[in-house]
Amino acid sequence: AAANVFSVEPTGEIFALQSLDFETVSSYVLFVVAFPAPDPSQRAAVRVNVRVENINDNVPVFKQPRYTASMLETAASGARLLQVTAQDNDLGIYGEVRYTIEGAGNVFAIDSRTGVISLTGTLDREVEATYIFGVRASEIVAGGTSTYA
Repeated sequence: AAANVFSVEPTGEIFALQSLDFETVSSYVLFVVAFPAPDPSQRAAVRVNVRVENINDNVPVFKQPRYTASMLETAASGARLLQVTAQDNDLGIYGEVRYTIEGAGNVFAIDSRTGVISLTGTLDREVEATYIFGVRASEIVAGGTSTYA
């Protein structure tokens, strides 16, 4: 209902009454009717198409704030530990997410596109029983935002 979203002033100017969001509604069609005050039978109508521009207005959000996994110390290099997932509700290129791993040394690596974390080194429980590291989900557009888990 564009009637609740836009206002037409007596001058003919059209204003948005609320914020527009491309991910919710990407376009509107308005029918504007103009008529002189003394004689509404003489009128003119025009169709106005409003296209909402897509902007980068959402940030990546991980499906869960913390991930926990375990792996046998005999696991071979390349073994999959787990997959992290973040979603950005923007559409198109603004919603594409890439992953980076921080603080995992040479022991774990992440596939930047899928979020799959794999073993790249060797594990020795007697040397290191627990590994704590971070993963960042970032938008691929320049100046985009990121989220850390």
